This record gives sequence, structure tokens and C-alpha cells, in this order.
Amino acid sequence: MVSSQAQAPTPAASHGGPPWRPSRSVGIAFALVDVLFVGTSFIAFDAVGDYPTATGQAMRYALAAIVLFLALPVGARRWPARRDTVAIFVLSAAGVVGSNVLMIAAVREVGPAPVGMIAGCLPVVLALLAPLSERRRPSRRSLAAALLVSAGVAVVSGGGALSLLGAGAAIAAVLLQAGFMVAIGDVLGRLGAHRVAAWTCLAAAFVSGCAALLFDPAFGAPTRGEAAAIAYLGLFVTAAAFLCWSFAVLALGAERMGLFVGGVPMLALASGVALGDGPLTVSATVGCAAIVAGVVWGLGGGERKARARS
Repeated sequence: MVSSQAQAPTPAASHGGPPWRPSRSVGIAFALVDVLFVGTSFIAFDAVGDYPTATGQAMRYALAAIVLFLALPVGARRWPARRDTVAIFVLSAAGVVGSNVLMIAAVREVGPAPVGMIAGCLPVVLALLAPLSERRRPSRRSLAAALLVSAGVAVVSGGGALSLLGAGAAIAAVLLQAGFMVAIGDVLGRLGAHRVAAWTCLAAAFVSGCAALLFDPAFGAPTRGEAAAIAYLGLFVTAAAFLCWSFAVLALGAERMGLFVGGVPMLALASGVALGDGPLTVSATVGCAAIVAGVVWGLGGGERKARARS
């Protein structure tokens, strides 16, 4: 049975003892740092421009994998068990590479605003999918908090015209991301956040590299600007952000981690206002307030449950 909450790690899960599991407060801190990195990714993606998607993704994930493996203790670099290796490669192909390619395609088709509105539905999908994967009923509080966050994201994003292709790609990307977040929980419990992040990036680099050979056979070196953007994506938006994300999911579970999706459009909005792209509107302020209220409400429910169990 797949669980959104990583199961208790076994002593054999890592070299010399069980993986480190952050406390709830540390998990929240990791989630906020993840939002900070992911929220700046739109600038780097814009700088990458029309550089071949699969090749750029392969470079990005390969760089992230190198950095994460170099930071791992030597004893933790060994291959995971067969079931974990298979799970990581399958989930990486679908939930990491596949969802990213679909999201990029959706943005190119209809623009970032309507795609952001659809991506903002991820908390609701997780609030339904995570408990169902554990064969329990969705929590009314978690679902209500997720709906509040998603509504806030829709207001902040502003929406826009959708095409059938763009909407389909964005919806498919959200479903793949949600499936990845729920299914990776058990692997995180066995291997720990750092090993999962490293092996997932390696698997994503392999899958993206294979796709590049098929779809981008005429390899061309990126320009200096494109190379700098890919390096930023690899080091910060992928290596650092995915490591923080892994620790946050391990501490909070997929349901509550999904609420932090709302922080990404908020950060993009704040960046736009700071750079003078436009004023802060009343509707955007209301949307941000809804996101914050939803996150706080959803996390508060988890805190009470944890106290009740202890």
C-alpha cells in the first residue's frame, strides 16, 4: 500500500542507522526554502528560451545529481535495493521528467497564467489522493484548506484563455506530480531524503538524456546565457530545492506539503511588484491572504493530530 506519510525507517535503510527525519518545524522551514528556489525558476526558464527541452533537462538533472552525490557519504552512494531502484526510475520518468515536459509544453501553448491556475489545483488533488492511497477518508479540514489555497492561487495567477492541448498538458502534469509525491513517501522512509534526491536526479538525467537522443539528436551547445540559466536550474531549482522538498515531504507528508504550492505564485507576484512590472492589486492581495490562511489552517490540523497521537 502506498502511503503519503513516509513509513518508519528501518535501521538498514542507510549506512550506520536509519535516515534522519526532520521535526515538523524543520520540515516547514525546508518547505519554505523549497518555495523560495522554485519561485525563482520562472526567471531561469525564461532565460533558457528555445533551447531544446530534453537536452536542457538532461544537463540540469545531471548537474544536480553530481552535486548531490558528491555531498553524500561514501557509504550512502551504493545502489538502493532493486524495488527502490525500479520505483525511483519509474517515478522519475513520469512524475519528474514527464510532468516538467508537459508543464513546459503547456506554458508554451497558453502562457504561464492559465497554467499556474491549473497547477494551483495540486493541493486539492493531494488532499484527495493521499488519504485514498492509505484507504482512509479525506480529512474535511485538509480538503477545505487545500481548496482555499487553490482558490487563492487562481486569483493570484489571474487565469486566461485555455486551449484543449494546453489544459490537457497542464492537468496531466499536475496528476503526475501528485502521484509522484504520494508514491515516493515509502521510498523516502527507507532511503532518506538525501539519497532519494540524488538517485531521483540521476534517474531523471538518464531519462532526459535518452529523450534528448531521440528528439534532440542535433546537439548544440547552449549560449552563455542559456548555460548560466541551466546551471542555476541544476544547482538551486533542482539540487537544493529537491533536497529541501524531500526533507519536507518526509516530515510533513504529501498532503500538507502540497499546500506550499501556493507560495510559488505569491513569490512570483512579489518579484513582479518589486521589479515594477505592475502594482499590487486588491484581488491579488485577497488571493495571497487566502493562500496563507489555507496553509496555516491545514498545518494546524496536522499539529493537533500529532498531539493527539502522542
